[in-house]
Amino acid sequence: MIVEPTTDQAVWDGFMKEEAGEHSSFLHSWDWLHMQQSYGRPVHRLIVRDGDTIHGIVGLVVFPLSRGFSYLFSPRGPVFRDGDVAAQLDALVQSDAFTEIAHAHRAIFWRVEPSVMPKKVFRHVKDVQPSVTSMISVQQTDQQLLALMKQKTRYNIRLAEKKGVEVEFVSQDGQADWHTMITAWTALLEETSTRHGIRNHPPEYYRHMISTLGEGGRLEIVVARHEGDILAMNLNMSFGDTMTYVHGASTERKRNVMAPYALQWESLRRAREHGYVWYDFYGVAPEGVENHPLAGVTRFKQGFGGKTFVYPGTYEFPILPLWYKIYHTIKRFRSFV
Repeated sequence: MIVEPTTDQAVWDGFMKEEAGEHSSFLHSWDWLHMQQSYGRPVHRLIVRDGDTIHGIVGLVVFPLSRGFSYLFSPRGPVFRDGDVAAQLDALVQSDAFTEIAHAHRAIFWRVEPSVMPKKVFRHVKDVQPSVTSMISVQQTDQQLLALMKQKTRYNIRLAEKKGVEVEFVSQDGQADWHTMITAWTALLEETSTRHGIRNHPPEYYRHMISTLGEGGRLEIVVARHEGDILAMNLNMSFGDTMTYVHGASTERKRNVMAPYALQWESLRRAREHGYVWYDFYGVAPEGVENHPLAGVTRFKQGFGGKTFVYPGTYEFPILPLWYKIYHTIKRFRSFV
């Protein structure tokens, strides 16, 4: 096996779409990694091959820590073709290409979110991306989609339509009000975060994400209005055969018109119209877990029906074992103060 850097986007995304299938996540796509890099985070892309056959791709995003250290992160990755994934992970961390990157950035550990649980040398940690999600196959008629939903969800969709809620999909290509929509999004997200006590990325991160991924139509801003008032907005990201509802925000005003339900309903239809197979609600609470941070939105999302997918979760591989132990000791101490 050979592990080496790559600069070939077509090979990278082609492998992702072919091998990941319904688990083909935008989070390990070339464009998402490019967005992270242009935001100021170093990014490395490695391929694992045997001759001309590619067996895996590994995106590494470098996040800084104190004292000049860092850690490496592979969101929803690495992605491997087949075989013993755990063994391939072990081989990867012993490769010269990986070792050189880790050494250059003084990386203490490597954080991964693989599709298969790794060996015990990888430590299971708190999820970064949600490990459980709900996905709907959108290659169905309106009536079939509605039949999947809970009665209250169907009622709220029809109520939003009756009340006159209008939904618009805004893309960067040819949209004069694109930057206006970005400003509206950051303001509405701030309102939502304050109301629910949610900690989000800084506004400039979202502005950068929307601007960068909006190129080529990867990302759309979905807007729900009632009598001209913006009541709710979503960010939908498309990659492979899946459209993903990445972020949402809404106001407390006019809650009775059910704008968020209209957003999701029209997004499902939009995904089908554009030929996608899946619509991913991007994160629900695990079954049976009480007081989970996603409990509230889970009731809303699961009202639309869908299939539950469970990922192994988030793991870390200690690159510098002593410093890794110190890092987690400091984290535990800070959680008590």
